[in-house]
Amino acid sequence: LYNIDPAWSTAEITEIEAMTELLETHMPKTRHPVPSLRLEENNLVQKMAAFDPARVIVFNWCEEIPGIAHSCALVAGGLEKMGFTFTGADADALQFSLDKPAVKERLEANGIPIPTWQVFESPGIMNWDCYPAIVKPAYEHSSVGITREAVVHNRQELETQVEHVLTRYEQPVLVEDFIDGREFHATVVGNGNLQVLPIAEMDFS
Repeated sequence: LYNIDPAWSTAEITEIEAMTELLETHMPKTRHPVPSLRLEENNLVQKMAAFDPARVIVFNWCEEIPGIAHSCALVAGGLEKMGFTFTGADADALQFSLDKPAVKERLEANGIPIPTWQVFESPGIMNWDCYPAIVKPAYEHSSVGITREAVVHNRQELETQVEHVLTRYEQPVLVEDFIDGREFHATVVGNGNLQVLPIAEMDFS
């Protein structure tokens, strides 16, 4: 199950279709039929109506319901209500992950070291002198709003980028100590009995 938004550019749609096709070429190795469903509007219930929740596992690759911002949790929630088993996080976890400050508070409460951070609701910068810093929208999914300009090296760059995010995304801004170095993804699969897949490094060159 994946989504295509008609409002996307031709290049964006082509990229998603190519990635989906690549995924589909490997799915048959599971020896199960893998029909592909493309969600192009807010009609998840109708799309899934032909499938029996007791016999189907949904590979949920939907980032959102087309036309509805921040709706990744709505997809998972819809699948939950219909009784489907699906891959990835549940609706509550996806909704929580959109709130970056709340995630950071949860990590700190559990003694997990994280970069210094602060939320700004106006371009006036107070009590921040940690550079380089990274500037991002506080309530967006993944790396939305993060560009090369997001890493700032002084007060002037910080104020400019904070004002840009406030204007562009109309939400508070999260500023963090920028941690330079290599980035690794550790994919964990399972419920209870967890399996860690091979570690993957992101190449930003």
